[in-house]
Amino acid sequence: MHQLYFVPRIIINRDGTKRVVQADTEVKLQLITDVLQDMILEPGSTVEQQDHLHDAIESLNHVLSYFGDPGDSFGEPPVTLDEMQTAAWQQHQEMRS
Repeated sequence: MHQLYFVPRIIINRDGTKRVVQADTEVKLQLITDVLQDMILEPGSTVEQQDHLHDAIESLNHVLSYFGDPGDSFGEPPVTLDEMQTAAWQQHQEMRS
């Protein structure tokens, strides 16, 4: 039996504060697709069941195609180098004042 758990991830920020990040829709759909793939390979599944699972996977892959390139696996927007440098500079200024 397959069970999916979408466990939130706790991220500790540089200042010591914590935040919880949930898996986004794209990640959840990909995990569901992976489980369906595993179910096809299980012994005892009929050809008809496998066909229905293939159809479901095809539909999910179609939906996933709208998400574009895979991003961060937990929905965090990517941080650009400029944003990282700006944050570091601000932190540096705060420490000096």
